[in-house]
This record gives sequence, C-alpha cells and structure tokens, in this order.
Amino acid sequence: MGISMKSKYDKYWGNVDGINVLLLIVVVLDSTCKFGYVYYFLDYFFDVDGDTLKMKLSSSLKSIYREYEGREEGSQSIGESQPEEDDNDIHGMGFYKKSIGQRINPKSGLDKYLVEECEPYFVEFDILNWRKVNSTRFPILSSVAREVLDPHRSNLAPTTVEVLVCTQDWLKMISFLKSI
Repeated sequence: MGISMKSKYDKYWGNVDGINVLLLIVVVLDSTCKFGYVYYFLDYFFDVDGDTLKMKLSSSLKSIYREYEGREEGSQSIGESQPEEDDNDIHGMGFYKKSIGQRINPKSGLDKYLVEECEPYFVEFDILNWRKVNSTRFPILSSVAREVLDPHRSNLAPTTVEVLVCTQDWLKMISFLKSI
C-alpha cells in the first residue's frame, strides 16, 4: 500500500515537470500565503529545480491575469473607457496614454495584491468572505479566483487534506530512514 501511495505521490509531486501549476496558483491566490509561502516550500522540496518552477508559476499567473484583464477591458462600454479628467494632468498625458492603450498606472491589481502583507493565518479565516470584501479592490483577481476555485476543483474535505499531509510526512520519514 505504501509503495502504491508513493508512486501516486511521485506522479503528481515527485517531479518538477509533472506538477500542475494551477494548484500552486490557487495557493498564491490565498491571501494568507501568496508567493512567499509557495516559494519557501518549493525551495524546501525541490532545491535548484524549484527555481524553474518558481519562474513557471510567476509567468503562468501573470499570463492568466493578463488574459482576464483583457476580458475586463473588452467588456467595458465605450463611455466607461474614456479617460477621467484630472486637474493635475494639465498637458493631457493621461488622455494620450489611454488613447494609445498604455496604462496610466502601470501597477496592476496583481502587483498590488502581491505587494500587500499576507493576511494573518488562523483556523477561522474565511477566504470566501475575504474575496467578497476585497472584490472591488481586486476585480480581476476575483474573476480569476472564482473560476480557478470552482467547486469541482476545491472539493477536498479537510480530513482528506490532513491524510495527504500525514502521508507525505510518513513518506519523507521512510526515505530518511532508508538513507541512514
């Protein structure tokens, strides 16, 4: 049974190239974790190979964000896409940049989200409520999270997750004991 479990573990987590990046993106979208948490464990489990996975994770998340950003911009009505008046913009630079498709504020919602401190981790943290409260601050990330965290993909019960984590620890101990 242990060998069968180990082969399943190796299939999904044992090889850097076989890891589903979407699973890592979900953790980054958790406001108590973000990149720092994921990067720590990638370094812990994969050493040098983790750097490749970090780059793949970062570029994949940015790519998904840009895709959703394009959808959001495409869904705005013509009236909404007009530049806002700004008393400090006496030369019309904001109007010009908007007309050629260049963002006035180059910092995206994803950048702002990632720069903010992680929410404090505690057992009663309600990620769904956090998403609801912050959906106006991060509308594009909210859209991404809604589709990535749909019920089909997030149907692991807490006991199942606990069993998987314990199994991972046991397998590490078995590997360690075999090495000595």
